[in-house]
Amino acid sequence: MRKVSQLFLFVFFLGLVSSCAHAPVISPDLRAKVDPSLTFTEVLQNSDAYKGKMVLWGGEILQVVPQDETTVVEVLQMPLDENNKPKKVSASQGKFFILFRQYMDFSPFEKGRKITAAGEILGTIQEEKFKYLGGITQPYPVVLSEEIHLWKKHYYPYSSVPNVRGTWGYREYEGILRY
Repeated sequence: MRKVSQLFLFVFFLGLVSSCAHAPVISPDLRAKVDPSLTFTEVLQNSDAYKGKMVLWGGEILQVVPQDETTVVEVLQMPLDENNKPKKVSASQGKFFILFRQYMDFSPFEKGRKITAAGEILGTIQEEKFKYLGGITQPYPVVLSEEIHLWKKHYYPYSSVPNVRGTWGYREYEGILRY
């Protein structure tokens, strides 16, 4: 009986420890190329000076803008926590754009969803280069996506709005996408 209880405790603690471990959000190879000393504020002030540098940024999706052969995602920047998940903050440092090399299905990129992206800085956005972005008066950094991570959208039981399936606690897709 004692061996059974010891085995149960061992399995319980093993499960507890493994549930606390987080899978890497971005691949280690790409993470090694990221310049951690480069802040969003520095790049926002002069994006063209940092062309070609790799960054790891995150935030909340504002809109998706399909182009002829590419897709652009507008993101409200948020600082990342220790798991590289965007943290909810009262004030953002600005916004940036993620450019995908190909046109893609943008249905998972709904407004308000958290995203973490690793990629190369292309410089600032130029309105004439992208359709449907009218009214841009300030230069914003553009990141060419290498990998992204879409975070699950959580529905809380005390929310006044149920999710699309009409049940509480439904969770949608989360994962790494490589482009």
